[in-house]
Amino acid sequence: MSTPHPRSKTRQRIWRPGRVFGFASGTVLLVIGLLAVPSLVPPAPSHASGFSTSETIPPWNTWTCNPPNLSPTALSIPVQNPLHSRLAGIVIGAAYEFRVVGYVTTDRGVTVYLPTAQAVFPTKPSGNLVLTIPAQNVTISGNAWSPATLFSTNGTLQAKTVFSTAPAYLQTSKYAVMANVPSGALTLEFRWRWTIYPAAGGVDHGPWSVPSWTATGSYLPGIFYPAPVVGIVSSSGSAAVSGSTYTLELNGTVANTSLRMVLEYPNNGTEIQSIWENTSVGANVFNSTLPLTYSDGVALPAGSYLVHVHDVCGAIVQMRSVTLTHSFLGGSPAAGGLRTARD
Repeated sequence: MSTPHPRSKTRQRIWRPGRVFGFASGTVLLVIGLLAVPSLVPPAPSHASGFSTSETIPPWNTWTCNPPNLSPTALSIPVQNPLHSRLAGIVIGAAYEFRVVGYVTTDRGVTVYLPTAQAVFPTKPSGNLVLTIPAQNVTISGNAWSPATLFSTNGTLQAKTVFSTAPAYLQTSKYAVMANVPSGALTLEFRWRWTIYPAAGGVDHGPWSVPSWTATGSYLPGIFYPAPVVGIVSSSGSAAVSGSTYTLELNGTVANTSLRMVLEYPNNGTEIQSIWENTSVGANVFNSTLPLTYSDGVALPAGSYLVHVHDVCGAIVQMRSVTLTHSFLGGSPAAGGLRTARD
């Protein structure tokens, strides 16, 4: 494992929005398009994800990885929450930007795949105000910060809102930022801020977050290597029978590597299954499988679960939600169908 470090600086280039590519189909869109790979799972705050330790990079790994953290190449970046309460009808917005660290000319034309992001504002006495920024993919064309208008959203307060003293944060719910280059070949930095538009006019900007190679608590670094892109060709779908095998046909960066398939509870991130699978040299697609059971083979209770695909550096490059039901044969539930759920 190598520790990330900036490449040598070159003079700043003007940012121009590039063309956008849908990964699975290769279709060229104009300027910005929906990300073709994630995301079918509604984001949930990473602070409640259930992760208590860093991702573990296996000893056989040959990639250049980010230092292990809670969710490599995902976003969870804090800034100061708005200081004052705001009345109903006030508009609040959020925007983020990114740029290449140590830009070189070969970075031009690289496509960056940006998952759905959420700006989360803790409020009093409880709860969060959440603004969602859609998934997008953008082609790098220079070294300047991307325009904040590319990745922005706003909403109108429906009632008087009192903001907590806890930080606001931008997060991608553990989903990785990806790019169509090998791990370690590109370094990106991210920053974000909120904006409030008072009824009396004018604009109240929050502070930009400061990108860093490190982070504290449950937050994540704002500077990192993006994960090599992995896409989904097909899957078992959003419904399955408990005790069966879930399958994902993956493409993208799937040759001569390892992928960790994970089944977990969606409410707390507790892992039920964790299986490493090795891919072959020269593979263009890879069929990954995951038993929809406990680790001892006992069928799971009916309910909702998450399937994650982690690359060899620990980044979550795909995520799918699956609802399990029980098959009934001869009037009896499938084995394990009445078993009490356990962690």
